[in-house]
Amino acid sequence: MNVTFVCEANQARSPAAAALFAAELTGHRGSGGGTWTVSSAGVFAATGVPALPAMQDLAGSRGLDLSTHRSRGLDEHATAVADLLLTMTRE
Repeated sequence: MNVTFVCEANQARSPAAAALFAAELTGHRGSGGGTWTVSSAGVFAATGVPALPAMQDLAGSRGLDLSTHRSRGLDEHATAVADLLLTMTRE
């Protein structure tokens, strides 16, 4: 299953949600849940921008590492390969 979380800039909400979801899946890997791919994108995202420092700090306080995240825009390929798009914006 390929899940993509989508917000506007892909610098806060969607990368944090993807990290939370991936961490939750890690705890359930032994339950025969199959193969999962988790990603994030933004409808107005510039490519290659790190997650916002405040979100990196908040995620870090919950044991999640967003330091390697770089933003990417939502494009045709991302929507074509996603089995599920979870949006966090009205755009």
